[in-house]
Amino acid sequence: MGAVLDRPGSCLIRHESLCADPERWIRVLERAAGVEGIDRGVLERRFNGWEGYVEPAGLSEAEEALVRELTAPALARLGGIPEASAATE
Repeated sequence: MGAVLDRPGSCLIRHESLCADPERWIRVLERAAGVEGIDRGVLERRFNGWEGYVEPAGLSEAEEALVRELTAPALARLGGIPEASAATE
């Protein structure tokens, strides 16, 4: 499964799914948001590459635990963390 639609205007898409089949998932996103014509060019842009960009600080162990707790239901519906991502934890 690549996306979860719980209610109108709500769409959770796996990054891996979006990268593997961007056209499909942009159409899903358009339907979920009730819009048409999302510019596919945004997939080619880097939004945090400007001069002066400051890389975010890492999360503390407590913050990481909170993120895992809060995202567990969505991750379960999406089938968990992909093996490649889990290996980097």
